Amino acid sequence: MSSTHDSTPQPSALPATDSTSTSTSTTPDALPLSHPTHPITPPRPPLLRLRLDDLSTPGTTTFLRLVHATHALTHALNTVLTHLYTSLPTSSIPATRSVTLVLRAMDGVAYTTGLSLDDDHKEIHFNTTYIEGIAPTRQKEEIMGVLWTHRGRGRLGSVESGTCAAALEETGGL
Repeated sequence: MSSTHDSTPQPSALPATDSTSTSTSTTPDALPLSHPTHPITPPRPPLLRLRLDDLSTPGTTTFLRLVHATHALTHALNTVLTHLYTSLPTSSIPATRSVTLVLRAMDGVAYTTGLSLDDDHKEIHFNTTYIEGIAPTRQKEEIMGVLWTHRGRGRLGSVESGTCAAALEETGGL
């Protein structure tokens, strides 16, 4: 690796691993996260969509090779429900109708937005050029980390009536 520093976004450090875990799988279901004693179910699970702007980019092919988009987004949703809504009434879960993951070349790493048509429809835009630049040994973990950050914190956080962790207020809610 070169010692020259450029302004290209860099992947984050690996999260600490649970040394007591016996799983060696890196599927979303095997990630070491705590689970509630009962499943948290939104009143209506959002429709999950995937939009690929250019199938021929290395970042898109890497994503499709490493990540099952349905499982990844479902895992992110369940993780947020587990960590933010376990002790709250189901009515406090935002009523997002759809989440679209958009893979495309753009500036930055990722961002989330609501649709102008209806803010109950959300989009996560993920930079395929960024994915392309991740070290091969870190690609899946980095992709999953970005999806968790943007899906979870950016889209399922709601500040209505103080029902969500204060740390999520700046994300604009679900």
